[in-house]
Amino acid sequence: EEQTKRSQEHRSKALMKMLDGDEDWQIKTNRPNKLPKSTPERIRTLVEGGDTAFDHGDYQGALKKYSAALNTGDARSLWAQATRSNAAVALLMAGDYLNCAEACKKCIEADASFLPPYLHLARARRCMGEFTRAQEVLLVASKLADPAFVPAIQREAHLLLVQEKDRTLGALTTNPSTFL
Repeated sequence: EEQTKRSQEHRSKALMKMLDGDEDWQIKTNRPNKLPKSTPERIRTLVEGGDTAFDHGDYQGALKKYSAALNTGDARSLWAQATRSNAAVALLMAGDYLNCAEACKKCIEADASFLPPYLHLARARRCMGEFTRAQEVLLVASKLADPAFVPAIQREAHLLLVQEKDRTLGALTTNPSTFL
C-alpha cells in the first residue's frame, strides 16, 4: 500500500510537471490583453492600473481597476472586450474559478470570435475538475485560433485527458468500491 501511494504521488507530480511544463504558452495566454489604440485615455489609465496590479500578483486590485473601467464607458467597445477578458484571467489567477467561468461566458457572448476567454474558461473548468467540458472549450478554441497556436491548444487538450485519466486511476487506487 505504501508503494502504491508513493507511485501515485510520483505519477501526480510528473503529471503536474507535464501540465505546467509549457510555461511560455501558459505565461503568454494567462496575461492581460493589450488595449486597442482607440481606447479613451481615462479608460486606458484604469486598465493599465489593473495590469500593473496583475503583474504584482494583486488580482483583487486588478479586478477593481478593470471593473471601474468597465463601469465608465461603452461596454460594447473593443477595449471593453479586452478588459472583460483581463478580469476573467485575474479571477482565474486568484483561484475564483466559478466567477472566472461566468466572466468568460459573458466575454464569449459579446464576441464569440475572441480567443482568450476560451482559454481562460478551459483552465477554469480544468481547475474545477470538469475535464470533458474543458476539452470541449479547447476544441472550439482550436477552430478559432491562428494556425500557429493550434498545436499548443491541442497539447493542452491532450494533457487534460491525461490528467482526467490520472485522477480516475488515483480514485480507483485509493477507493476501488467507488467504481463498483
